[in-house]
Amino acid sequence: FVMDHIDRMFQREAKRIFAGNQFSDVIHFTGYERNIAALFGQMKDTHSVIYVHNDMRKEKDTRSNYHIPSILRAYRDFDNIVAIRESMVPEIMDLVPGIPQDKIKVVHNVNNIERILENSALPLAFDENTESTHTVEEIREILDDASVFKFIDVARYSPEKGLKRLILAFEDFSRNHPDSALFVIGGHGGEYRELCEYCQEHALKNVVLIQSLSNPFPILAKCDCFILSSFYEGLPMSIMEALILDKPVVSTNITGPREFLEQGYGELVEDSQQGLYDGMVKAYDHELDLKPFDARAFNEQALQEFYQILK
Repeated sequence: FVMDHIDRMFQREAKRIFAGNQFSDVIHFTGYERNIAALFGQMKDTHSVIYVHNDMRKEKDTRSNYHIPSILRAYRDFDNIVAIRESMVPEIMDLVPGIPQDKIKVVHNVNNIERILENSALPLAFDENTESTHTVEEIREILDDASVFKFIDVARYSPEKGLKRLILAFEDFSRNHPDSALFVIGGHGGEYRELCEYCQEHALKNVVLIQSLSNPFPILAKCDCFILSSFYEGLPMSIMEALILDKPVVSTNITGPREFLEQGYGELVEDSQQGLYDGMVKAYDHELDLKPFDARAFNEQALQEFYQILK
């Protein structure tokens, strides 16, 4: 009774919003919002697609950031499920037992190469809502100092990103390498205050924390190494953005980054604080032997994958 009522409600909602217009395809790109999932599920004679950007079982356990019955129903009812990496296919099949494997398609995310390059050349500027442990002038001074080796991570301030252990690893690293700095740039997330307090209490003046910065690329462009500290990931766009700006990449050896970086694009380290420390040492000592990333060829492949999911 409840499901029938919900279905009729969203059938009316589809009629209200789209006024009888017919679409060949509808794509739920974020893959989290349950109202969109329910709405697209009631659009008849339309090819429906829902994306999966992360390990949804771990998302449920760590963040509880989606309505499980609604999204699992969408996985069963939509025509296709799109995974952004190959190793995500068995994760989805484990999450939704009995789902046909040929229903799941792999479509990699496309990078906006020109925007990344153009934004990296702009002057550093805070937004109105930007918060930071350092001023713009202090940040510029660090970035312009060629004697300072600069690490950077771009990630939201939430537990799965492993930012606390990244800072702890850098704290150990900087004791022997005082000519180094760590930048962490993130959007939303509850850990920002906690990490700020830790850095203040331990006098970590060479750790720069920034929250809500719409254009992080001028900072990324002047750093020496991108370092990813996450406990789990889909396939972070930040890794490719770093590669587009010719930055060496160090990442914890986790599913997602692994299958991409093990092609020679980055250094995989043990999924631990010690692993991150070891990766910093290799980057600082210029011992990373990495091959260049052809972002334009990657985009061409990703576009072909996308066109193949359309009706």
